[in-house]
Parts: sequence; C-alpha cells; structure tokens
Amino acid sequence: LGTYRIFCDQDQHELSDEARRLAKSQDQADQVWAALLTLRPEQASVAGPVDATMAKTLAALAAATLDVRQVLARAQILAAHGRLAEAVADCDLIGQRDPTPSVRALAADALARVYLIVGRPTDSAHWEEIAISVLDQVPPEYRDAVTFERLLAFKQRIADFDDLRTHGLGFLLYRIANQQRALKQYDEAVTTYDRLLELAARNAGKHAVVLESPSDPRRDDQPIEAVYVAASSVYRARCLFPLARYAEAHKALREPSAAVNPYQAEALRCLGDIALEWKGDAAAAAAAYSRALDVLADERPMDPRFAVPERSRTRTDAPPAMREHGDFGNIAWARLDPDRICNADNCGWYRDFERLQSQSKRALCAFISNRTTEAIADLDVITELDPDDAKLTARHMPSNYLRLRDGFTSGGLYASDRELAEFKGLPRVLLLIGDFAFEQEQWGEADLAYERLHRRFSEAINERALG
Repeated sequence: LGTYRIFCDQDQHELSDEARRLAKSQDQADQVWAALLTLRPEQASVAGPVDATMAKTLAALAAATLDVRQVLARAQILAAHGRLAEAVADCDLIGQRDPTPSVRALAADALARVYLIVGRPTDSAHWEEIAISVLDQVPPEYRDAVTFERLLAFKQRIADFDDLRTHGLGFLLYRIANQQRALKQYDEAVTTYDRLLELAARNAGKHAVVLESPSDPRRDDQPIEAVYVAASSVYRARCLFPLARYAEAHKALREPSAAVNPYQAEALRCLGDIALEWKGDAAAAAAAYSRALDVLADERPMDPRFAVPERSRTRTDAPPAMREHGDFGNIAWARLDPDRICNADNCGWYRDFERLQSQSKRALCAFISNRTTEAIADLDVITELDPDDAKLTARHMPSNYLRLRDGFTSGGLYASDRELAEFKGLPRVLLLIGDFAFEQEQWGEADLAYERLHRRFSEAINERALG
C-alpha cells in the first residue's frame, strides 16, 4: 500500500528512493514494483513513442502475475502510452473481481487517474466521485483514513486541471490563492499570488495551448489575463496586513493605487487602512480615502484590457446584490467565493460598496482628529447606501448610523470618553478601529482589531486601559 501511494502521489524524490530500494530486492513482487515506478505515468506523454526497453518492460508486466495495486499502477502506465482500452480493462477487472468497498474504491480511483492522464477531466471526476462514495459507505472506524484523504485530494486535482484547461492558468492560481486567503492561510496565499504575478510577467506575449494532462510541461507557460494580475496585486497586499508586514504592503500597493485599473479605489482604501493600523496616522488615512472616493466618482469607461475572458464570465460573476436578507430577515452582506471577480468594471454594486467603506472610514479619521462635525457629515453615506439602516434610523431605532453618530457626539464609541482617555497615540487609534467595527456589528473585524491591539501593546499600556 505504501509503494502504491508513492506511485500515485508522484513525488519525484520518494519515487526515486523507493525504486532504488526495490530494485535491490530478490523478491519478484518488489522487482515488479521497481519496474512500475521506473515507468511512472508522469514521465510519459500520452500516445508518445515507446522505446525498445520500455516496450519490453511493458510486455513483461502484461505477462506477470500482479497483485491488485500493481494492476492498477500498470493501468495508469498504459494510459500514459496511449493504450486506453487496456488501461480501462485493467481497472474494470479489479472492480468486478473484488466486491470489497476498499478495493472497488481503489479501482474507481485508478480509473479516474487513467482518464485524467489522457486529458478527460469530466470522466475522471465522475469516477473519483464513485470512488469517494464507495469508501464513504465504510464506517469511519473501519475506513482507511489516509486513502480517503488521498481520494479527496485527487478530486481537487481533477478540478484544478479542469479549471486550468477551461479558464486558464491565471484563473486557477487566482482561485487557489483566494481559497487560501479565505482560510486565513496568509503566507500560503502570498506565495500563490507571487507565483501568479511572476508567471504573468514571464509569459507576457505567449499564446495559450491545449494541455493534454496535468503533467503537461507547458502548463506554466500559459498567458495570464490582466484582470487576475490587477486583483492579485491588491489581494496579496491585503494578506500582508494580518502578518504585520505593513511596509511591504505599502510598497506593493503603490503601483495598483497609482495606475488606472478596476481595483484602483480598493488599493487606495487599503493604503488608508495601512496608515491607520500601522502608524495611527489619521490625516494620511483620510487623504487616501478621499483619493479613493475621487476615483469612484470618475465614471470612466471600462478598459478592455481588464475584461474577464468570455469563457469565464459566468463562473466569475459577482453576487447580484451588495446585501440581501436571510431566512429570518437578517441582513447578509455579499461574500465573494474564491472563484468570483468583483471590481468597478464587472460589478454594479462595487462602487457603492467601496464608497461606503472609504467614506465611513474617513468619518472615523475625522473623529480621531477631533473634527466631530466633519465626522458626522461623512456618516450620511450609511443611510444613503444602506436602505435598511436608513429605515431603522428614520424610526429612531438602533442603527449603524445612530450608534456611530451618538458615539462621535459623546466622544467615545464602544469605549466611553473616560475609557478612551486611558489610551494615547497608536493604541487609541487601534482601539477605535475595533470599536468602529463593533458598533456596526462587524464582529470578525472587531475581534481582529482588538487582538491586534492586545498583541502589539498589551505590555505598553497601563493596567486600567488593558482591563
């Protein structure tokens, strides 16, 4: 089982080490495995030439008595050399011969791998679903957990190859990086965004080709569309915030915030957030938010360079509305799935959302700077763009607008003016960022802000403030 796992995972170092170990064995089964590892499918091109030595080895394997996993490994090798019918027959033989769920799952998984090798991801996905469903019928306490996880991982590999062939390399890397960012795997996301940006620069001017298999050596030589580059430049910088790499984020945002692109206003807003979170500089933050608002007010025509490719428009469409009501009437703000694209060119509510974020944050900057009248005036954007908040406000019921307006008027938000007086400088700004989110019931953002304050300044502020 361990050797078959190595064969399927195709880790080059493990493969080489295992092949050398088995080649030294006097056991016939080990020698068969050594031959199978040497002929691993990742080294072959579909329907490629078979040299005399390889043909001889394949013939020997066909005549040998093989165990279940060796037959399934041979099937993948046959597929890699264009002998699909024989490969399918091998998998069918195992699946029909042994009704045990674990063996049937292995046979279906091998057939899925066979179809992916020959560039048929739809058929591959079908058989991998069967493999997973068969093994899923086994109670967890009796199921091979490692094998089950491998099946799930291969299912994702099939989906990745399908996305690569259908939507291109840029979309695939963009989607993977966004998934990592959503899972708060910020270091991994930065690495994936970096790879996207690096390959986009390297492959500029190249033409797309039809890939034959996941191991096609041309997979990283595909052009990457400008919209994925523009989005990744901003999202990569956002990942640097929770890593406290503010200087790097500031540098990364210079280009997307200065150049005309559908994410320019968002990049400027991020610069405002950096000024507040990193240095507590309300004046610099307010200037960045104002520049973002100016960009949003400029109704420029869409730049065709940043158009989403026609083949991907349905897949990448943003949610139809900025907000909607849940089953119990609660408001749910739009959340972008990792494969969605939302910018000033392709999303009707994007400008309103960015304006709401930038202008309300500018109001916070004015409050921090003791310009209360100015701060309250900027809060009008909430009732203008959030109809539910406007209704609550008109009825004098608790609303985001009223909580913030009353807090600005009294000199404190969630923390009272007396409590706020215990904080000075950057700790005061960080506390207000958390309170600002808290008063709008943005619990996740509030939690992050308070945690950031505690992590950076818990030893520097006095015990009364810390409490």
